[in-house]
Amino acid sequence: MFTNRPPTILLLLVALASVACGGGGSPAAPTQPTARGTSTASGPLPANATVCWDFNNARAGAVSASATPAPIRVTLAVGTCTAPGQTLAERDSEVSNIEAPAGANHVTLTNLSNQSTRFMLTLTHWM
Repeated sequence: MFTNRPPTILLLLVALASVACGGGGSPAAPTQPTARGTSTASGPLPANATVCWDFNNARAGAVSASATPAPIRVTLAVGTCTAPGQTLAERDSEVSNIEAPAGANHVTLTNLSNQSTRFMLTLTHWM
């Protein structure tokens, strides 16, 4: 036998059922997938000259950059070429698995030789 229940109890039950079925909260915003990718650049590098490339790290994580031939100094830093920030790593020929923040970063190559050379840069970061 059914008994008469006050309408407030019925509304409470409907609200609880809605929350339990996922109707009580807003859906989470979709996140963009990120993957490690590799970019390359090459060209002439005059004697004792420096060149710089900006890149966007899609999320914080490991970044690697290598340049051939030696002796080319590789510098990985936060910020852009025109507004540089903290240097994260600096070595001859390669910096590997350096934790870099999400957002604007840059890599600088410096020809330590007194002769012009052709270079090849390989940059791996989160895209």
